[in-house]
Amino acid sequence: MGLRELNSYRRRRSFLIRARHLFRRKGFEATTMTEIARAARAAPRTLYNFFPAKIDLLAEIMREDLEQRMMSALAAEGRLPPAPYDGVLRLIEMQARVLDAWPRRFLKLVSSQFVATGLDTIAGRMHASAGELFATQLEQRLRAYQARGRLAADTDIAALARAVFACLRGAYFGWLCGNSEEIATLVGAIREHLRFLLPPG
Repeated sequence: MGLRELNSYRRRRSFLIRARHLFRRKGFEATTMTEIARAARAAPRTLYNFFPAKIDLLAEIMREDLEQRMMSALAAEGRLPPAPYDGVLRLIEMQARVLDAWPRRFLKLVSSQFVATGLDTIAGRMHASAGELFATQLEQRLRAYQARGRLAADTDIAALARAVFACLRGAYFGWLCGNSEEIATLVGAIREHLRFLLPPG
């Protein structure tokens, strides 16, 4: 990393650290971009060069937090359950607990931004990154079950992983649009789809 890239990285980290602190202290809605820039001892235009909108700061903070929590949960998991259904359900429950660490209104806010603006935004990259981490873990888990003989040798693991992930994403957006704040509602909806794709036992 050259000096310019290092300075850019440090400035970006400074904005994220200050934004995280202010969001916790004052609340997301009450914090302004000017306050974040001032706290980082930078001009507002410099902040806007890195993060075009306040929602982008929130999306990046959420991405880092969600990925860190998921990696910690995976590291602490222990042995896989014998049945593929149980192992995949455990992975989904881990992801649900990670999501539950954030208020649903923030998940809804960033997800709405992603839907409205696409993958070429910070919110879009946050969704893509979190989805890629989960999809990779899901496929690795299914391959481990196939190697143990718990899934048929001719099972198209990549296709199965895509189907499970599609169900998860559909249930996630359904939960965001629904009335229930409880993360158990999301897990319950996914459990029904999973029974079809990976029958228990």
